[in-house]
Amino acid sequence: MAKNMSDDNADGLIAPEQLPVLLFPARFANRYQGQESALHPMLSIEQLAGRRLLLLDGSWQQVRKMYRQSKILQHLPCFEIPSSADFPMETFSLRRNQQADGFCSAQAIALLLWHMAEKTQAKQLLEAFNLFGRHVEASRNNHFVKG
Repeated sequence: MAKNMSDDNADGLIAPEQLPVLLFPARFANRYQGQESALHPMLSIEQLAGRRLLLLDGSWQQVRKMYRQSKILQHLPCFEIPSSADFPMETFSLRRNQQADGFCSAQAIALLLWHMAEKTQAKQLLEAFNLFGRHVEASRNNHFVKG
């Protein structure tokens, strides 16, 4: 019978620095584990170098549910992407019930790139995402995006 990742990690077969890092806020990770005062393993931006990153793609409600239902995800170290005052992000609503301080997957990746000093790539991703957003908004109003 094959072991799963959480079994291997419990046996110490996977070194902590080889585990993928989950992009997920620790304040929620602690709450879902019933450990309001405990600190979930939270990494700094410098500790991400060479690590695999795991981004759960879905609405905030779907992502929280994925996390709550997965023991494997609950054992991964987390990285919470901090907001940045100089991050050039447009805001528009793709979904109902959108978190005020939340990001969609594309914005989260762009913000992560921004913090990792990959500002050119972050800006390119944001430009493509913002164009997509303008198309979505225009289609909702039966218009076309100019230029």
